[in-house]
Amino acid sequence: MSAPQACSAVAADRSAVDAPTPPLRLMLVAALALGLGAASARWLESGGQRPVSGYLQVRSTLVTADRSCRVLEHSQQVGDRITIGDPLVVYSDSELELRLESLQQQAATLAKELSQAEARSQLELALREQTLDDRIYQCKLQAADYRKSQQESEMRRTLLADLLASHQSALWDTGESMIRSFVLNEPWANSERLQTHLQLEGYTSQSELMAANVQICEARVKSLQAARTELCDQVCESCGVPLTRLRLEQVQGDLAKLETEQTQLVISSPAVGQVGTFRSHPGAVLQPGDPIVELLDDSSRYLIAQVPSTRIHEYKLGRTVTLIFPGNERRQGRVSRVAPQAGPRDASDPDSDPLIEVDIEQAGRLWPGVPIGTRIEVTSDPVH
Repeated sequence: MSAPQACSAVAADRSAVDAPTPPLRLMLVAALALGLGAASARWLESGGQRPVSGYLQVRSTLVTADRSCRVLEHSQQVGDRITIGDPLVVYSDSELELRLESLQQQAATLAKELSQAEARSQLELALREQTLDDRIYQCKLQAADYRKSQQESEMRRTLLADLLASHQSALWDTGESMIRSFVLNEPWANSERLQTHLQLEGYTSQSELMAANVQICEARVKSLQAARTELCDQVCESCGVPLTRLRLEQVQGDLAKLETEQTQLVISSPAVGQVGTFRSHPGAVLQPGDPIVELLDDSSRYLIAQVPSTRIHEYKLGRTVTLIFPGNERRQGRVSRVAPQAGPRDASDPDSDPLIEVDIEQAGRLWPGVPIGTRIEVTSDPVH
């Protein structure tokens, strides 16, 4: 290249450097600088760290069986809103069923025993009533005989008294009738009058004796009739009817109580919230402590975040952090628990940091109503 050509090339380069920059290029450079500035500001705003992922959880109450039982039906559906006292599950008590079966067998046995005792008592009562009726009948016949003898003695005593009043005597002819045996004579001698007095006294005594015998027979009849009235209770008692009936009534009363208790076996909600997962199905037989249903207390929502161990210093216990919900809604949370040790490393990335589980509870404004398990971003800087 000649000297003149070299001088002209240097002059051209100098003119190119001194030429003004085009406006389009200036705009591109300005936009790039603005974007870098915004990114830097955002990076600075977030503390220079990437957000970690958290998942929305709720406190749950696990309802368990307190006895051996069998689930009959679910009173609620998964997702239903419940309050304290709402029925959750209807169940039957296995021990109660065994007691019911035992009482039912006892009731059947006692009912059979009562029927047999009543049959025996009725047969025994019929036999003893017949015996008493025969004795009552004999007493009445005997009383009738005594009454007849009393009437005859009274009649003879009256006739003799009338004869004595008329100053006559009477002689008795054996073998003749009473009326024809009277032989009336003229006024008697002293010996005849004495004999008539003796006869009068004899018939008077005989009449009184017969009257006493009649009273004895009548009293005996009343006593037998009273005994007949009480005979039913006595026979039933001797055959064990009242005792068997009492035992049967007691068993039936206990059985009725257990049947009422069986119809009222309902597990009620101990908390306010939402029905979660049923751990048992109708027909399942449970033992004490077996889970029945999980209740979700959505008023106590919290996050579980997995924080790299190298950043755990950003999530100290009690620190307020920023939560970014879907729709870029920002809320606050407070670190309520930090796991004492890290979890295992990710098998797919052996060089990654171990993760430590951190619980974050609600703080500040109420969190948005999003489904349980929603992924939420967590940053260690507070909301601005």
